[in-house]
Amino acid sequence: MNIKRFTYRAIIIVAAYFMVTIELRQQRFNLQLPEMGPGFTSIHAAEDKWFFVRQSATWARGNSGLADAIISALVNAGLFKWPAGDYTHKGLVSNSETFNIRLGVQGSYTAISSAYSGIKSFSYKFIMFRASDNARALELFFDTTSGSSGDGNLLVYNLNVLNPSVFTGTTALVESYGHGEVGARHQTYSWNDPLVSGGSSDTGRVVLQEMSGVLCFKSVVKTTLTSTLCTGTLYYSLAYGVKIASPNQSTAKYGIAADSIDANGQLCGFANADNFGLFNDQGFISDGQSTIPDGFPTASAVTSLYSQIAQDPAANSLPEGHDLRKSKLDSLNNSIAWRDTSAAP
Repeated sequence: MNIKRFTYRAIIIVAAYFMVTIELRQQRFNLQLPEMGPGFTSIHAAEDKWFFVRQSATWARGNSGLADAIISALVNAGLFKWPAGDYTHKGLVSNSETFNIRLGVQGSYTAISSAYSGIKSFSYKFIMFRASDNARALELFFDTTSGSSGDGNLLVYNLNVLNPSVFTGTTALVESYGHGEVGARHQTYSWNDPLVSGGSSDTGRVVLQEMSGVLCFKSVVKTTLTSTLCTGTLYYSLAYGVKIASPNQSTAKYGIAADSIDANGQLCGFANADNFGLFNDQGFISDGQSTIPDGFPTASAVTSLYSQIAQDPAANSLPEGHDLRKSKLDSLNNSIAWRDTSAAP
C-alpha cells in the first residue's frame, strides 16, 4: 500500500528534521586524551582536556529528542489514523540523497536490542532505505505515539548511509533505546565501530537518566588510541550531572584505564588532577576544583554516578541498559545490528 500523496510533505519534514539533527561534526566522536608526561604531571587545566564532555553533551542532547521528533511529525501528519497495516513510499529526497520508506501502523513488530534482554513487541515501525542500493539507513520501533511509555522506542541508524561525506565509517551502527516518561526517562546510546574512518572512538555507550531536575550522563568509550605510559586498549570513562534548567550548571568527572574500566576517576592508576570539571550552557568554566560551587551538582553525587560505570546496574536498581562494564563494551561489535527483516519497498 502506498502512502497517499497529501502526506509526502509530512514525510519530507520528518526526514529533513532527522538530517539536521544528526549533522554532527566528525570530531565529536574523535576523543582527545590529555597529554600524559612522566607521572602524568603535564595534565593542565585547559578546556581541550575536556573535549569529549563538550562534544558528547551536544550529541546527547541532539539525540535525546530525535525519536520523539520523528514520531511527533508522523502524528501531526495524521499517519497513525490509518487502518492497521504496512505503508510504503518511494523517492523521498533529503540531504541530496533519495530514500524509500516503510511505515508499520498498529501491528506487532518485534525487535531485540543490546540495551535489554529478550524480545520486545512494538506497535509501530518506521524504516528508511537508500534508494540507489537499498542500503538500510534507519529503523525506528515505538510502542506509543506520545512519550516513551510501554516498551519505549528503539532507534537504529547508519550515519554513513545518511551522511557519507561526514561519517565515513561504513560498518558502524548507532543504537538508541529510550523508555519512561518525561522527567524520569532512561536512554541508552551505543555504537559498534568507528563512525569515521581512522577515528579513535571504536565502540561506545552513553547512558542518560532524568531525575530531580538533573540529567545524569555516564559513558565509556573503547578507543583505538595508544600511550607509552598506559599500555593496552584504552577505555575512556566519563560521568556528569547537568541541571536541566538554565544556565545548565554541570559537574563532570573522567578517568582512563588500560584493558579495564576505571572506577575511581584516575588516569591508568594515577591520580587525576583535573578530576572535576565545571561547565554551563556557555561551555567550559574550570577544572581541578577543590570544592564545587553552590548551584552545581555536588562532588559526592557525581562521584556516586561515576562509580556506577564499573558496576552491575542491578546493584543500583537500574535498567540493564545502564551496563557500562568492559564485557558489555567488548560485546557491542556483535550485539548491535539491524532489527527489521522486511525487504526494501
